[in-house]
Amino acid sequence: MSCSANNFRAKGFGFLFGSWLALALQLPALATQSVTLVWNPNTDTNVAGYRIYYGTVSQNYTNVVTVGNVTNTVISGLADATTFFFAATTTDAAGDESAFSNEASFSTAAAVVVNQPPTLNSLTNVIVYKNAGLQTIALSGITSGSPTENQVLKVTSTTSNASLTGTPTVTYTSPNSTGTLVFKPSATLTGSCKITVTVNDGGTSNNIIAQTFSVTVVAPPNPNTPKFAQPLTNSVATVGQTTALSAVVTGKAPFRYQWKFNGKNLATATSATLKLKNIKTSQAGSYSVTVSNAYGSTNSGNVLLSVLAVSTPLKQLTSASVSPVTVVAATLTSARQTNGQFAFLVTGTVGSNYVVQASSDMKNWSVVMTNAAPFTFTEPNASSFNQRFYRAYSQP
Repeated sequence: MSCSANNFRAKGFGFLFGSWLALALQLPALATQSVTLVWNPNTDTNVAGYRIYYGTVSQNYTNVVTVGNVTNTVISGLADATTFFFAATTTDAAGDESAFSNEASFSTAAAVVVNQPPTLNSLTNVIVYKNAGLQTIALSGITSGSPTENQVLKVTSTTSNASLTGTPTVTYTSPNSTGTLVFKPSATLTGSCKITVTVNDGGTSNNIIAQTFSVTVVAPPNPNTPKFAQPLTNSVATVGQTTALSAVVTGKAPFRYQWKFNGKNLATATSATLKLKNIKTSQAGSYSVTVSNAYGSTNSGNVLLSVLAVSTPLKQLTSASVSPVTVVAATLTSARQTNGQFAFLVTGTVGSNYVVQASSDMKNWSVVMTNAAPFTFTEPNASSFNQRFYRAYSQP
């Protein structure tokens, strides 16, 4: 390239100075830069190569780079915001060297430092009763965004509806990674709003991170509203038997009851107990009950009623017996789980004994119950197992 302001000549060759500079987007302070030097070749046939001298003081060169018989080179490792001075010499095959060319200078740019945005972990939405008193929200994951950025962090908060949450208050000390936010739900209002927490590291850009969560203020439950004191459970009956499902509730009487079979109202089933007489197989299915009073209503959820066909009782086999008795395989049906327990129904041939075994690895099995079908097995310590397997078989 040519640039008349930087032309010089020594020992019959011209040295032209040009530059190319590139900065990474996140260049740290004191990062190194590069410059490209281009010169006209020396026409002397004895020239074997060139040496480039440079330093930060004019005509006082502390660095030298030997290059071949080329017309350009790149000088790297130049500090930011610094002026460098360059001169060149030629060398022959014997190592003899010419005097310095005239000098050229170049100033590197100042480092471009991009601020890393601060951090704050996301916040979980909150549902709270009105007039519930002060609510404390934990703030975590608060950082400047980079271990090399030692900034004073400021954490603030705003609400979209101060009448619902009051003015939220943040307690935080920089540079801690945690803090707290406190707000007080309205004593009279219900509804939803947004609370936004902002971390500012004071930088000129990329200086803010904000996390928003919703607050829903609801009315507390009315103690007079019906609530189930005992959950309904799955049950098993045999054709022709009488069985009953009963709703045990708390709240303020009088209560109204409506039983459902497979999701449809049973017209005459409007009392606390649903009694099913002379059961038929067509009555097997899901049952539920809705209980209501002047203050509200609640639903039991569905439970399963299994109806077994009539089975001839097993007779003790004797040496004179010639007809084998067939016992059907056990069927395990998951039942309702409450209070960390796990339960299932064991059905099969009515009156036949079935053995229930349990295992944690499906290799080593232990007997946990033996009973006549149908019966319910309950595991009272289900929450203490990482995993648990069950199987059942008829007892010979």
